[in-house]
Amino acid sequence: MKLIGLLMAWACEDWIELAIEQGLELVDELIIAIGAFHPYFKKIEDRTYMKAKKYFNNKKIKIVETLCNPKNNADQNRAATANYILKESGLIEVGDVVWTLDADEFYSKEAIREIGEYIKNNDFEEIYVKDRMFCINFNYYIDFEHARLLKIKDYHTHFKPPQRIYPRPKEKVVILEKNPMFHYSMLMGEQMKGIQWMLEGISQAVIWYKKIYNNYDPENETLWLKKNQELTGNYRFWRDDHKGIEEKNGHGFFRYDGKHPEIIERSPLRNISDFREYMKNKPNYPAYLAAMRQLINEKKRFDYKILLLKISESELWQRLFLRFKERLIRIRLMKKIFGKLQKYMEN
Repeated sequence: MKLIGLLMAWACEDWIELAIEQGLELVDELIIAIGAFHPYFKKIEDRTYMKAKKYFNNKKIKIVETLCNPKNNADQNRAATANYILKESGLIEVGDVVWTLDADEFYSKEAIREIGEYIKNNDFEEIYVKDRMFCINFNYYIDFEHARLLKIKDYHTHFKPPQRIYPRPKEKVVILEKNPMFHYSMLMGEQMKGIQWMLEGISQAVIWYKKIYNNYDPENETLWLKKNQELTGNYRFWRDDHKGIEEKNGHGFFRYDGKHPEIIERSPLRNISDFREYMKNKPNYPAYLAAMRQLINEKKRFDYKILLLKISESELWQRLFLRFKERLIRIRLMKKIFGKLQKYMEN
């Protein structure tokens, strides 16, 4: 049984080398797709690809470009890329394990040992891992879990949007209860998230990010929970009632003062005291703001078209249109009659 790592990355220049280095320690073959899943993501390009290039000659790694069909949405392109990656593997066989390795997810030595022992000694179809999803710097997190390891049952295994594996596994196993994965998703900034949320039509998430997340002070939690309740209707840190999130006391999050995975502890990232401010100072942040303005304007035009369509399909509009059409026919008919009468008089 071999471990095949799948890593898809874009706009994560501070994390990509760490993710690749970790992947080299975890799997037998690491296939990396670097690129944007949607034309709008291309607008926030950074040095991710350039930093990954130094691994091109590593025999354990294959680097490919992300599939970005402009006719598809981001989820469709993400699933298509995952299928492309599977085909690019030179090792994968039935019975092997595919390990999804995102650029913002890292494992402690204890977690790696726990996963290794489990897949060696147990039969399984799909493994979910518990994780700490860090929200504000390296100190505050909420509990989560993600599907990360999958055993290939046959050669028909494939991904469908939104990157879900088929045929669907019948058995779900959850591990890493004591040694959760470290998930730094929210520390990577709003550039990817903001565009993704707008493309998915959940603009309220962008408002939450701007008004609540960017200003949230864990030391004054009650105030911000009330502000979030005013904005979203939820007395909790998160923006919605996502069932996968288990927050402390049903609303807040956990404080963490322990060690992070060694690869993170050794990195320059540990010197960043405020990730929210740090990401605003990234070179691609102005491009992100411009892209968001364009997206918002497009959404306004799109909403306007939908409004016109709904009006045109309404019963009231149909009645008014029929009356208008009847009057228009009468006017045209009268013009014809008067035109013929005028010609007759002229003759």
